[in-house]
Amino acid sequence: MCEGYPPGYGFVQEWKVGGILFGFGVIFSFYFFVELYDAYIMLAVYEQGHVVGVLEGAVAKPFLQLIDARRFVPFFLFQAVMAVYHYFYYYQGAKSIYLMRRLPRGGILIKSCVFGPLLCGGAGAVAAATLHLLYYFIYLLVIPGECRQGWGLTG
Repeated sequence: MCEGYPPGYGFVQEWKVGGILFGFGVIFSFYFFVELYDAYIMLAVYEQGHVVGVLEGAVAKPFLQLIDARRFVPFFLFQAVMAVYHYFYYYQGAKSIYLMRRLPRGGILIKSCVFGPLLCGGAGAVAAATLHLLYYFIYLLVIPGECRQGWGLTG
């Protein structure tokens, strides 16, 4: 038994589904490179089909307009739904919810419902943030410094 899940619960299947949803988020986040390419093309000066420089006064799209963190929303929604499902899992079969409520340490019920999803959600948030940080460094390498404008938090 894993302490972060209800007793007898098959958490490995949940991890697999969460991993698949996170993987889809990563795959769909690769669209950033299409957006980055489009932003770079708008800056470039071409001569006979080759890039020869950057348009004077050209400004690239800000980084935050190129990424779309919503691609990871299904993963995080899944984690929230699983926390609720863990609670209702106790109502199945032998109705162990009554036993869990009578335990001397009252926090065990809540811990077994939310610990696993919170841990997976936290790990997913760290991984997504790391991926976006990598994308930001790529953005800094591709877009010339004189063409960058802030983060793009407004407008």
